[in-house]
Parts: sequence; structure tokens; C-alpha cells
Amino acid sequence: MSIVPQRPLDFGEILDAAFHLYRRDFFDYTIVAVVGLAPSYVLMGVGELGLASRLPASSIAAPAEVASALLATVGWIAAGGVVAAVAWTALTVGIAARAQDRRPAFAPSYRQAIGRMPVVLGAAALAFLLALAVAAVSVLVVGVAGTVAFLAGAGEGFAAVGVVAALVVATVLAAAWFMSSTFAVLPAVVVEKAGPWGAIRRSFRLARKAKLRIFGVLCIASIMLALPSLALQSFAYGFSSFFATEPGAMSAGKYWLVQVGQLALGSVTTPLFVSCTMLLYYDRRIRTEAYDLEAAAAAIGGNP
Repeated sequence: MSIVPQRPLDFGEILDAAFHLYRRDFFDYTIVAVVGLAPSYVLMGVGELGLASRLPASSIAAPAEVASALLATVGWIAAGGVVAAVAWTALTVGIAARAQDRRPAFAPSYRQAIGRMPVVLGAAALAFLLALAVAAVSVLVVGVAGTVAFLAGAGEGFAAVGVVAALVVATVLAAAWFMSSTFAVLPAVVVEKAGPWGAIRRSFRLARKAKLRIFGVLCIASIMLALPSLALQSFAYGFSSFFATEPGAMSAGKYWLVQVGQLALGSVTTPLFVSCTMLLYYDRRIRTEAYDLEAAAAAIGGNP
């Protein structure tokens, strides 16, 4: 019997079921996360330390040197992002296996994740372009509205404040819309073997008429994902000398010590976030496609 509830869930039940799913195979998910996220933290850390050493705050670098340092850092961070994507995909594979009453094994999870990476990266690239388009439209609309207000005699200062306030509101709304609309891209790639564009379209269809609810669950999951890491960073910056005033004077040993702590926290919180996303995905399928009846029929017929 699947550990995923085969019925529609309300807001609180999704979070409760995600915790239950997370606890059921906590050790397996943590191992998958730490193995995948560790190289990602190393790559991103190398990029950050490299930037700090090449561009110390106390010196003025030439534009070409700044561009070169930033390009190298972006390369390291991009590599770390790709490795992290493998870990997130492997976690999605493992939780999808548990939804079919199979234990989330380490090797099969990573084997399938690596095999799906071209599709995952393609979907990420399309989603990034879509996010840029949404941001451009938001800025354009706010800019036009501010110009109209100024020409209508609102006053330069009032129009400027209005534009800033409207831009903040538009950014929040656009981010909420985008986050809710693309919540199921990774589950669609893993569970339904959708292609890059197909996964995005699939996520948009599942999110239809439920964006506010999806955004609420994702906000809580994001807080659970980010809060422990932010607390550790606050402690490191505010109550110890892990970081010096100037980035160029960072102690590499202490920096990596903080990174180890971040890795430990991320390896515990990331599977919980993915569990919330997967529960949302199955809940939307149950609500819009009667997935619960489909799963029950498959179980009766002996299909996996």
C-alpha cells in the first residue's frame, strides 16, 4: 500500500503527510542528499573564496580583472548548481519510488537522476527564460504606469515612490505566480518522463486554479528549508569571527567549517522540501485527474 494518501488533502494534511513521508525513510533520503549536495557545496565554496581572494574589498580592481573573476565564479557556481540538481532529482526519484511502495534505494535513484539530467537541465533553462520574460513584463508594466502617473501630474517624487512600491508588489506577485506554476516540473520529469517543455506545460496545468494554495505550502516548505541555514549564517556572522570584515581576509578553514554545517543542515531539510513538493504533485493529480482511482485500479491489476 502506498504511503502517499490516496485522497485529496487539505493544507495542513499535506504538510503532515510530507513529514510522515520524510520520517519513513529519513536515513535513505539523508544519504542521497549528503552525497549529492557535498560536491555542490565544495564547488560553490571554491567559487566564492576565489572571488574574495581575487577581488579583496580593500583594493580597486580593473574592469577586466573584475569581469574575469566574476566569470570564473559564475562557472564554479553553475557547476555546483548542476550537481545540486542531480541530488534534487535523485531525491524526487526516491520519493516517487516510496509512493509506489518501494524503498528509495541509493544507486537506482542516482542512476535514474543522471539519466534524466539533460531533460532536467533543459527544463531549468526554459524555466529561467520564462522567469526573465515574466520579470521583463512586470518591469515594463510598472514603468509605463509610472510614466503615465508622472505625465498626469502626480509629481516626480510621488511618481518615483509609486513606481518603486509598484515594482516591489509586481516582483512579489510575479515570483509567487512563477513559483506556483512551475512547482511540478521535476515530478513531471521523473514520474511521467516528460520532456523539458512538456514538464513545464504539465506543471502549469496541474497548478491551474490552485496557485494560492500551492504557494502557501511552498512558502512554509521554503522557510523550513532556509531557516536553519540562515540561523547558522547569523551565528557565524554575528557571534563569532568565522568571517572577517573584508572578504579577502576570510579564514578558509573557518569558512569551510561553516560550509560543513550548511551541508549537514541542507541534507536534512532538502528531502523535506522535496517531500512537500511531491505531496502537492500527487494531491493535484488526485484532485484533477482522479489519480487515486487510477492507482487503486493499477494495484488491483497487479501493476507497479
